[in-house]
Amino acid sequence: MSESELSGKEAELLGRQFFTALMNLSGYGPEHPITRKAIDSAFAQLEEAAREHNGVTLLLDRDRLYLDNHPIGARFNPQRLIHLMGDLNLESVLFKPGIEKDQLITFLNLLAHPRQWPTLDDVRKELARHQIDSLKLNYVFYRKVTDDEEIVRSEEVSRQSPASSAPVPEDLSPLLTELMSRIHENPTEAARLVTLAAQLRDADAGDDDQLVQSLTRYIGRLSRKLAAEENAGRQSPDAEQLAEQLKAFQQELIELMSLRTVNARLARKVEEKLLQSNLKPAKKTRDDTLPERVMNASSMAFFLNREVKCSLRYETPFSCAMITIDRISGAEGLARKPHQAELHQLLPDLYRLLLRLLRDLDLIGSLDREHQAVPLIIMPMTPHGNANIVRLRLEEALDNARFELQGQTVHLLPTVTTLGFKAATHKDLRGYMTHLRNNHARARQKRTE
Repeated sequence: MSESELSGKEAELLGRQFFTALMNLSGYGPEHPITRKAIDSAFAQLEEAAREHNGVTLLLDRDRLYLDNHPIGARFNPQRLIHLMGDLNLESVLFKPGIEKDQLITFLNLLAHPRQWPTLDDVRKELARHQIDSLKLNYVFYRKVTDDEEIVRSEEVSRQSPASSAPVPEDLSPLLTELMSRIHENPTEAARLVTLAAQLRDADAGDDDQLVQSLTRYIGRLSRKLAAEENAGRQSPDAEQLAEQLKAFQQELIELMSLRTVNARLARKVEEKLLQSNLKPAKKTRDDTLPERVMNASSMAFFLNREVKCSLRYETPFSCAMITIDRISGAEGLARKPHQAELHQLLPDLYRLLLRLLRDLDLIGSLDREHQAVPLIIMPMTPHGNANIVRLRLEEALDNARFELQGQTVHLLPTVTTLGFKAATHKDLRGYMTHLRNNHARARQKRTE
């Protein structure tokens, strides 16, 4: 990775801070102390990153968010931001060096109120009215050269001749033309291909591992799209047929790279990586690992303590939901207490179900350090009355869900409780946790009586 590039860890942290600032502004407004604190944190990180890396680009590509070259969202759920950008047809935002905090607040406020600014033109006009030029909308990250950043504006990239909009080597132009004639992509995709091709030209000058990974991901994604287009309107092929289609498309793209460029060595490396990954249909295996978004006990304690402190200081509401799997029943209908090993097998699928029901700002994990066997959901900005609606939704989903356990289908019989934070009653984190656990224990006892 070049020193001028944002690291994956920096990108994930900045993405979460940006998203938290946006959600707090949406929920509390720009003047609330908790919003100002979130914006201060996000701006400090963004200002430093934009200055050190000569600008930072937030990119939306196929319902996935990226900061520069790094996908983000492993530690938070960015769906709200994805929907807001998608509805605006906002594909990228370039934060330039020298961005000011008031300018960031203005932009976040525009994103947070889509009814007031429903189109990209509306957002652009409002930014122009505030004389904000440190944000560039729908610019595609192209390439960073020494101290200057070159960008390709997506509206200016031609579908018919993508090579004409950026300095691409002449020997690569046929490759770009041929590839882009095969797909009907938007201008953003054309610009990304221009970027990869331009990097390919200079790959011999140094380490090319990152380039190989980028090209591998791109060809994998492009071959899946071509296969989807070919199968449109037909009966879906089976896994083996689909694998053959993907292999054929990938081989064709790799051959084009090898024939049309001076760097066949990279093409061979890309081919090797693709062969190691998805060319052969893999037998579906059970995923026994917890999803990445599930937090451990230390992280949950940290964020829970943060919510308590914010509630005590700013009187902001929050609630928690606690879940235990007390019994399971199989096809015979007899309910019994699950063994610890069985519970361990059920937890990944249980967490995946719960994750689908969460909102953007909700956090999930467990305070159980050893097994994470007691899921806990933190719901910021949620009074207890609203949390009870969530509880009913969770209970309904769990009642209708079926899980696989050692080759058999089982039904879970859980206890789900919620508790809002009351400063006068709970006083601090320890007091709240005592009430939360006691409340859940009483519910479990009542359920088993």
